[in-house]
This record gives sequence, C-alpha cells and structure tokens, in this order.
Amino acid sequence: MPVPVSERRIVWIALGAVLGCVLSVYWPQEPALGAYSASGGDDLQMCSCTTAIGTGDAVFILDGTSGRLIGGIYGNGGFPAMYIRNLAADFGVTDGASYIMVPASVAPRVPGRGTSAEGVLFVAEQKSGQCGMYGFTTAQGQNELVPLANFRWRGA
Repeated sequence: MPVPVSERRIVWIALGAVLGCVLSVYWPQEPALGAYSASGGDDLQMCSCTTAIGTGDAVFILDGTSGRLIGGIYGNGGFPAMYIRNLAADFGVTDGASYIMVPASVAPRVPGRGTSAEGVLFVAEQKSGQCGMYGFTTAQGQNELVPLANFRWRGA
C-alpha cells in the first residue's frame, strides 16, 4: 500500500522551506545600527559621524569662536584623512555667530576623490538663519568638507 503524500517527510521539509522563504521576504527588516554622538557648549561642539560599515568613524570639532569646522577619520593608529571648512564664510557671519551641529546618515554623492561617506553634518547658524548640509569623502590626506545643500529657516 503506498504511503499518503501527507505522511512523507520530504513534502513537509519542502513545505517548511517554502513557507520560511515567503516569511523572510515579508518580515520587517531590522535597521542597521549606527552610533552617532554629539556634545557641545557655547563655543565648542564635537560629534562623530559614520563613514562606512566596517570602517572607522569620523570625528568633527566646530569652533564657534572662529567658525572653523575641523575633522578626521581614525584609522591605523592615526588620522589619515583630515577635513576643514570655514563656516563663517559659508554663512556670511563674522561676529556673534551661534552654531549648532548634528550628524546624520544620508549617504550622499560627494564630488571629489575617494568614496563618499555615509554620514553628513547638518550645521545651523542662528544669526543668518541658515542650515547647511556638508558631506565628505574617505580619501586620505587633507580634504575639504563639501557643502551639498542648504536652506533658510528664518527670514526667508
């Protein structure tokens, strides 16, 4: 007497595999975790920003007195990639500037040599009422932070 199809192990294994595949396609994906941190006071701010999965993060320091934004990517016991930007010139404010900076994951295309980093920096300045987004590449050596976009949030 032949064995019924419902009692064959191979049928149940195949059915389980198919249901597992269907479930994995429709199950919500877990987001990738990224570690961002930021700290600051009146005249000095510091934050970290993701460069790429499996590589070192970048650290940026914003000197509110001079309006200079300086950073670097840590790797191999040093900072092989360094960045600098004069924010005072970008925002057109020389005296009494008040900045705030936060990192974010945007993964933009940044012109220049090297691979674009996944993270960007958003910098807002209170006196001018502007917010700018700055991207960077992971190329070694001295680099410039690239302004990618901006908008006015006050007095438009």
